[in-house]
Amino acid sequence: MNIPFPHPLHVLDIASRYAVTEQQAEVAITWAAVDTVCMWEDYARANGLDESDGDAMETWGAKRTPEDHRAVLDTAIANITNGAHIVLDPVDELLCEVRRTVAPASTRLTRPMRTNRPRIRIR
Repeated sequence: MNIPFPHPLHVLDIASRYAVTEQQAEVAITWAAVDTVCMWEDYARANGLDESDGDAMETWGAKRTPEDHRAVLDTAIANITNGAHIVLDPVDELLCEVRRTVAPASTRLTRPMRTNRPRIRIR
């Protein structure tokens, strides 16, 4: 599961809309993303779909309404604000682990391509 970092402006928007700190908003967004992935995996298993099928996941996501997305975020905010010292610890560890994870190496070549052109020497 690869969860991107929340956009800073989205974090500020959530923090102001729900009257929580920026850290809590970031954790809530990450929590909601993880919940959404888990809901997709449950749906895929229940309907005999491949969990790694991106097209099926996009179709499933397109069928979900904005209220569904808001409900997931509302649940994440409620979990964080109701038991911050208990709930934040595992999610904070998850965020730290995600931040420490090294991004996959680029598929670009690290050295320039060789060509058949003759070298020009300037004296």
